[in-house]
Amino acid sequence: MLRVFLLLTIIIGVFGDTVDVGCDPGWYPNGGYCYLFNTNKRVTHQEAADECNDYLATLLRVESANEKAFLNTTIPQFTSDGFWTDMTDLRFDGTSTGTGVWEWGGYEKVDLSTIAWEQYPTSNSKDSCGAINIQGLFQNWGCDQRLGYVCELDVGAVGGCPFGWLSGTDTCFYFSNTSDPSQLLSWNKAKAMCASKVAGTVKGKLVTLDRAIDAAYVVNEMPEVANSTIMYWTGLIKTANAWAWDGGDPYNAGYFSWAKEPDHINNNEHCAILKTDGKFSDQNCNRQMNFACRLGTTTENSDYYMGCNGWTRAGHKCYQIYDGPKNSWNDASRMCHSLGARLLRVESLDERDWVEWQLTDESHPNVYWSGLNDRATEGTYLWEDGTLANSSLIRWNQEPNSWFGDEDCAGIRQDGHYNDYDCFLQAPAICEYTGSPCPPGWNTWSTTNPVCYYVTTLNNTFTWDEANTFCNKDKAQPGQQTPTLLAVNSQAEQTFINTLLAKQQLSPRSWWTGLN
Repeated sequence: MLRVFLLLTIIIGVFGDTVDVGCDPGWYPNGGYCYLFNTNKRVTHQEAADECNDYLATLLRVESANEKAFLNTTIPQFTSDGFWTDMTDLRFDGTSTGTGVWEWGGYEKVDLSTIAWEQYPTSNSKDSCGAINIQGLFQNWGCDQRLGYVCELDVGAVGGCPFGWLSGTDTCFYFSNTSDPSQLLSWNKAKAMCASKVAGTVKGKLVTLDRAIDAAYVVNEMPEVANSTIMYWTGLIKTANAWAWDGGDPYNAGYFSWAKEPDHINNNEHCAILKTDGKFSDQNCNRQMNFACRLGTTTENSDYYMGCNGWTRAGHKCYQIYDGPKNSWNDASRMCHSLGARLLRVESLDERDWVEWQLTDESHPNVYWSGLNDRATEGTYLWEDGTLANSSLIRWNQEPNSWFGDEDCAGIRQDGHYNDYDCFLQAPAICEYTGSPCPPGWNTWSTTNPVCYYVTTLNNTFTWDEANTFCNKDKAQPGQQTPTLLAVNSQAEQTFINTLLAKQQLSPRSWWTGLN
């Protein structure tokens, strides 16, 4: 039988598992969303938005007939003069009077078929924030009016973490109750406490920052979790003469920073705590501290990382779409740079199409900061690093219009179109960095044409059908392009393949391709 070897081309990525446990107590489920109706206190519109953001939610947006019907039957159960929603006609930084154009969250036009006004908005330009009353009708109020509010949480987008946990990109985090003395524990007891917290089949563990996405999330959340004096046990411990994550998670010191430590006082500080400024400190493991847990992940293998350390690979770049936290453009840029990355920069038609395809996922309903801006010269759009943007790669949504001459930063919407926004708009971001062209063991012939090629070893031989199945199924990853047997599309690519195969040791007679 002819001995044959598999040669395949592939660009793949994987997303971590999520824990879907439905709505937390006190929240009402409907159509993949959870709703919280708050009547316990009256707050301004901005205070309401901040409180919803603490839940990783937004103020209410009514975007479908189903949602409208749900509200009409649910909201009469509550007593309130009105509930704040996410609808305003404010400029993004909130410093100007109303524009008369009503939008959800400052960037999504309101579909008037999904709402009903009690009476059409008044002409008073200071009544620029929208509320819904117990009849399900909308009213416009001054944004400093004190009302109840409704929060809306997209369970699919945040992964549906257990009650009391915070949702990261693809895992959940728990910070112990700082007002409960019984949650002050030694390191060993904190480890046991985390392990006792189970969601489905996934056990908790002391928090580890073994991936860039987790480090970014935790460091950004810490100032919101507790006051500046609180410290939390983590999974970072000293073994022999080196620091490592308990349980063997990959250790990369570049994902976090120490305060002024480790100083190892009295040769007796072998466990690390996390402070609310996001920095670590070594401490005596018997000290009584608060603690931070995370739910474990199970997809930590080379196929998952693809050389991108948990980010999604496409070509020679690694990407992370963050649905939270929301930041100004400057703060979003700083967040990306803290991870060794930058805000999104689109440099080719293939990259544009790939990014647009990623954003069609329903779990990404936001506007996301990109690196595109005209802050230096009005009308001249550059990427964050000063590179001139190729206008043929930018789809504007009837923009840029530089409303009031103060919209200098560009975000990309779920439909792939760009809008210019006030740089103070609070929005999530897309970060990217240039990775190695291919993961370990793979080859490419051009960083400008970063297709990755894999040649099977002498221990793996197949019939053509087996090779095709191996490509399509065994190497396939959820939500990504299906891998295929080799297809040669140019003489340059053929020349590279010839050179690649000539380098193979103990060379076989031939390799299967996709030609049939």
